[in-house]
Amino acid sequence: MRGDPAVPVGRLPLPTLALILLPIMTAGCALLGGRRAQPPPPPPPPPQVVVAPIHLQWEEPPRLIQMVTPIYPDSARVNGIEGQVMLQIVVDEQGFVTEAEVISSKPAGLFEEAAVSAVLQWVFEPARSGGHPIKVRMGQRMEFSLGDMRPPQPPPPPSAEKPPIIVREMMPPPIPKPGATPIFMAWETAPELIHMVTPDYPDSARQAGLEGKVILQIIIDEQGKVTEAEVILAQPPGVFEQAALAAVRQWIFEPARQRDKPIKVRMAHPIEFRLHQEPPPPPPPPRQPIFIAWETAPILIEAPDPVYPDSARQAGLEGMVIIQIVIDEQGKVTEAEVILAQPPGIFESAALEAVRKRRFEPALQREKPIKIRMAQTVVFRLHRNPPPPPPPDR
Repeated sequence: MRGDPAVPVGRLPLPTLALILLPIMTAGCALLGGRRAQPPPPPPPPPQVVVAPIHLQWEEPPRLIQMVTPIYPDSARVNGIEGQVMLQIVVDEQGFVTEAEVISSKPAGLFEEAAVSAVLQWVFEPARSGGHPIKVRMGQRMEFSLGDMRPPQPPPPPSAEKPPIIVREMMPPPIPKPGATPIFMAWETAPELIHMVTPDYPDSARQAGLEGKVILQIIIDEQGKVTEAEVILAQPPGVFEQAALAAVRQWIFEPARQRDKPIKVRMAHPIEFRLHQEPPPPPPPPRQPIFIAWETAPILIEAPDPVYPDSARQAGLEGMVIIQIVIDEQGKVTEAEVILAQPPGIFESAALEAVRKRRFEPALQREKPIKIRMAQTVVFRLHRNPPPPPPPDR
């Protein structure tokens, strides 16, 4: 065997060739299998979302620089109701109010919407800490008070507590400059838009697909013309302001009124810019005025008794419902709305049903019947005192 010539691999019998290649293939498979067994690298950590903190303390408090006065609700004004709303608001680093939440209100259900709607339009000098503007959460109290004739009280001693914002209806305006017309921020009849010019959509915003909102503070004079317009909030800033100002300066209103006389008023008006927006509806036809003052009061001539709810009778409950109604020129009740119920949720339906059936001699103004708005009180009592006996014959 020592002298035998070498035999090429290609000529070896198959069993011999298998014996030679098997160790090589086994080692190669083991090597490849070892590479597959290695665990994959761990995934990268997810990106962190950084949310600006909301501070509850600050070195410099936010300072109110632009206030929109809430509209005093008609139902509260007509019925002489006053109240207050406690709000919790968030003021961001730019001084805008981004959140508003009602914490408490007295009475409930009257002033909350007006307070929230107004405070979301306020602008502050932002709070600061370490010289930098910060986002803060704070409380804000609003008091709704009808103007009274009480003598002025001495100012209270200084306190660390922030004073409330007081919304006064029919409050006397500040002393104007000589020859200047006073500008009111409260009124009996609100201004009504009768001619609106649609703002031109900026080409740059349309091409970029941008939408936004601009809140303007405007002054409407006694003729219903817009004499001044100022931007108090724009989102996003620097895009829609000029288009909004150019349009609103051409608007015409039915002027606001106080004691049936046109007055000059200051108010806030939002303008929204939407790419896909239906054309505005035509202005509603002029409505017949509803008076809240008259020379001759309406006289109740028919008043069916309300049906006492069985659940209240069985529980021995008594109560009261105050309803705001509209009486037309024929003395019929055309509208009825509950503005206060004690206890709530029990007597309202019965009171509304009874009040809608009442009939009146209509109110008169200059000897002509007029349509008016007034309040009616419906009292529910289980044990009424018997009528007094007739006097003896004389």
